[in-house]
Amino acid sequence: MALLESRRVWSRARSGDRDGAARALDMARDALQSDTGSDPESSWYSWIDHNELDIITGRVWSVLREPGKATPPLVRALDGYPVHWARDRALYLSWLADACLNAGDPESAIATADTALDLATTVASARPLIRIREVAQRCVGRGVTGGPGLLARARAARAPIPVAL
Repeated sequence: MALLESRRVWSRARSGDRDGAARALDMARDALQSDTGSDPESSWYSWIDHNELDIITGRVWSVLREPGKATPPLVRALDGYPVHWARDRALYLSWLADACLNAGDPESAIATADTALDLATTVASARPLIRIREVAQRCVGRGVTGGPGLLARARAARAPIPVAL
């Protein structure tokens, strides 16, 4: 149920449904709490945990332009996130950069996006770069100092392609 509700949360957020997203977050949190009898070896159980729910919560409130609700769970989750998971860290830092921008803290938004960009250029995934380019474009659109430079670096960056797939 926690996994299902986490998917519902994201669809509600992307459609702009704040109340629906909040209800689905509550349901996901409740379901995760009550999933104590689940087999910890099952693949879904290892994916959705409290840390992942914090990531989802932060992303949702970032999309809904609620930085006060987005920042604490993102920071909490990133503090506990493995450093070697560079792709995911880059993605989640991009959402944190968005939340910083929404909070009126453009310097933190640029610094956070720069960190995300550094990580994104080390992984063979285009998704983090796409997200960082979106953040950079928002910075440029808001006239943030450093935004054009970030956008230029993000546009020039390429995900490394492994020699053998």
